[in-house]
Amino acid sequence: MKQSNFYIYLLVILVSFGCGSNQVVLPETTTEYSLNNTTIQEIFDLQDRRMSKDLLVNFNHKDATYRYITTMAFASIQDTTQEVIDRLGEMTNDEDEEVRYAAIYALGQSGHERAVEPLVKAFKNDLSTASNRWNAMVLESIGKCGTKQDLAYLLKPQKYTQQDTFLFEGQSAGIYRFALRGLTSEKGTRKMVNFVSNKSYSVNTRRMGAHYLGRVRDIDLTEYKPKILKAIETEKDDYTKMALVNSVKSITDEDSTALKVLKKQFTKSLDYRVKINIMRALARYDYPAVRPIFMSALKNKNEQVRIHAAEYFRKNAFRPDVELYYEMGSDSTSTDWRLKLNMLGAALANVSYTKAALRKAINENIRSIYLESKNPYEKGLALEASAGFAGNYKFLMDEALNKENHSNVRTKALEGLVTIRKNPRLAAIFGEYYFGVASQIKKTFKNAIIDGDVGLISVASGAIRNPDFRYKASFKYDNEFLKTAQEKLKLPKETEAFYDLQKTIDYLMDVESPQVKLPEFNHPINWGTLKDVGPNTFATVETDKGEVILEFYHKLSPASVGNFIKLARDGFFDGKSFHRVVGNFVAQGGCPRGDGYGGLDYSLRSELSTVKYDNEGYVGMASAGKDTEGVQFFITHSPTPHLDGKYTIFAKVTEGMDVVHELMVGDKIKSITIKNDIPQVVK
Repeated sequence: MKQSNFYIYLLVILVSFGCGSNQVVLPETTTEYSLNNTTIQEIFDLQDRRMSKDLLVNFNHKDATYRYITTMAFASIQDTTQEVIDRLGEMTNDEDEEVRYAAIYALGQSGHERAVEPLVKAFKNDLSTASNRWNAMVLESIGKCGTKQDLAYLLKPQKYTQQDTFLFEGQSAGIYRFALRGLTSEKGTRKMVNFVSNKSYSVNTRRMGAHYLGRVRDIDLTEYKPKILKAIETEKDDYTKMALVNSVKSITDEDSTALKVLKKQFTKSLDYRVKINIMRALARYDYPAVRPIFMSALKNKNEQVRIHAAEYFRKNAFRPDVELYYEMGSDSTSTDWRLKLNMLGAALANVSYTKAALRKAINENIRSIYLESKNPYEKGLALEASAGFAGNYKFLMDEALNKENHSNVRTKALEGLVTIRKNPRLAAIFGEYYFGVASQIKKTFKNAIIDGDVGLISVASGAIRNPDFRYKASFKYDNEFLKTAQEKLKLPKETEAFYDLQKTIDYLMDVESPQVKLPEFNHPINWGTLKDVGPNTFATVETDKGEVILEFYHKLSPASVGNFIKLARDGFFDGKSFHRVVGNFVAQGGCPRGDGYGGLDYSLRSELSTVKYDNEGYVGMASAGKDTEGVQFFITHSPTPHLDGKYTIFAKVTEGMDVVHELMVGDKIKSITIKNDIPQVVK
């Protein structure tokens, strides 16, 4: 298509986005979509092996089910060759609407601008006969692969009416997808503000607009301040509100009107997730202005809120309150070690150097907790708190390199050392001894990599390539230890550490556009495990806080589901901890090391379907990048659309979300039971 004709065509596009339900509609054919079907297994195996050319022949299959699965396979493979793009373009004209839908999605997943032309051709202008759901995916997909010029034409005025719900939802989705790729425009921002500030638009339109405004960076939203604040005050949908309050971070608030709105909403809101996002927005303000809110949050009935507030004080403490922090952290009646250690950390990081006795008392309190605790996560937080005092650098160095320590303890110790190295007052603190201390810390990062522990390797690699540390000159010609460590890593098990080392090597060698080599195929789909999996197959995850029930998306992510079920039946997850919990984001577990750097001797391929993270309770595979999945999984607390099409979704929580919201770092998975019926939750 000639460029001029292309843009004329694009001018008349109406935008729409498949909203609400994540129910996957499959082709209506005589072929049952069963994972016991050998042809379906063959197609998934080809997808798993990323064998594009062998898959292409199935585009001509007479059965729509096979064409659908084949087309969806390219959404995960993300082949950008012209041949594949052309064939997917042809599939947008398939006689089956679900096949056409899959082709449009797969084109967008390619992420390549050459996919824009077939996507534009796939759009049906006659809305009296066209599927808005189908047209919606066209525009969302263009947002994933189009250029900034495409965004400009996407924003041209259209004759929408208030009844064109899907059209507006699609427009907001397209603009958002562009923004995630760093492509924004003033018109796009204005459009999103208009969406969130007008309740006549559907909740899904407002939600996407809110996510855009809350997530977009380097855009000053001050001119839209009145509209955004009014939207925050009047919005009834908590998912929209919790995303929208993040936008305040991009607003200049000299008159404190935004601050007043946030404070009021914090008090008013009943949803802990809204409160946490408000606290994230409040963190940009001067301490005295927000202190009362965070102090009150320390006594909130919700533990996630309490801990988020305590973490705020550890990272943003105020010297005049040091004795109060110390008192709270030393409260013998409190059993909440997370709150106590964060408050002790706040005190240690801010106590005046003229108060040596108080600093010593605080430090000894933290050290005592560390030494007495048997909990590796409590010990890890104690080390994070210790990093508030630069004089603890030797202690952290020793604990990081102590092979007898738990993996999480070692990793947190080295992260604490990084924190000390980042301290802008480090030179002033150590005076004439500064260069000696800095040299010891640098040497420890090198020794951590030589040590061979994958967690230490990743943390130390990041430190060496931190431009603020100015290590480039000294390591540019002293980097053999990086290559030696990389050669010793076991792939694909230790891919994340391998990637981190490569990034550091590339940084030192001034490689501007490093190429990441994805793991080769090494773990076939376990069809034997999947043979009895059906719509009534559920997983019961028994945790310290209660039970969580998962339903599987086995027809969309068979490799991930088969792997999870096999591990669960083998008892692999029993006793594993939730090593990472981020309030109003995810609870993540399954790491055999317990610090997020562990895996087994294989990797899985990403399985990226049209199911979206548009609600709470989606279960996704954690990864270090495309095709690096293994054993770690996460459960979302709320909608996370920035994860769509990037992280495999293989299950959904059907019961027990209240338990998920209560999970904290260190809580254990007691067991995971797989049953072919509908279990009842035991609380």
